[in-house]
Amino acid sequence: MGEIEELPFGDGSFDVTTGFNSFQYAADSAHALAEAKRVTKPNGFVVVAVWGAPDKCDLAPYLGAVGKLLPPPPPGAPGPFALSAPGALEALAGKAFPATGDGILFFPTGLPGPAFIVTPNFDVIKDYNGSAVYALAIGHLSDLMQGGVPFKTPWPAQATQLPRDDRIALQKKLAALGYDQTRFSAHIDFKMRDFVRAEQKSTASSPMGTQTPRSWTKWASSASRSYRRPLTWRLAFCAYSRAISRM
Repeated sequence: MGEIEELPFGDGSFDVTTGFNSFQYAADSAHALAEAKRVTKPNGFVVVAVWGAPDKCDLAPYLGAVGKLLPPPPPGAPGPFALSAPGALEALAGKAFPATGDGILFFPTGLPGPAFIVTPNFDVIKDYNGSAVYALAIGHLSDLMQGGVPFKTPWPAQATQLPRDDRIALQKKLAALGYDQTRFSAHIDFKMRDFVRAEQKSTASSPMGTQTPRSWTKWASSASRSYRRPLTWRLAFCAYSRAISRM
């Protein structure tokens, strides 16, 4: 037993965390939901169930009768139907990010394209399909189904992904330049984007962390740089770039 807003469990303790008719009683439901997420393992699930709307809940008269026998709640305290209105639970899940937790500022097409803050749930979607664009599309479709709005920054018309062979060639070139690029599967992850961004910065290019077919053709045809930063300095820069992207 413990306070729902201060659960007595360590981070990542459970595969599934459930809250049955409980979150609506928290003084700060958003904080309670963040606590549930904290004690859930990465790629785990938080399941929330609340009463339906009072006019559609068979137990509403009984809850009202029992409530009269209990000590009066503090002024302004939420009641059993605090999250029962249509969209209330969805709005709770869509509130501002909690003060702690991991997140990455993601520019899938580079600047000046749209930017997203992605959380560990982004990787859950990518477990099914490794495409970042697919994961963004699924998340955006979910938002639209719940009354969300379109992207504020339009997707660039020239944002075309490199063909598979070119992505593998890019990975091999990064490895040849001394970056810790050990996978040559054409999959572009955040680590690889850090390497591309660092290389772009070192050559006075726009540090977007992405390569378009046009920019890759120019880069692939260029001669290898005669000067290379020490590997330890370069990795430190990449770690710093990642730390900045998580703020």
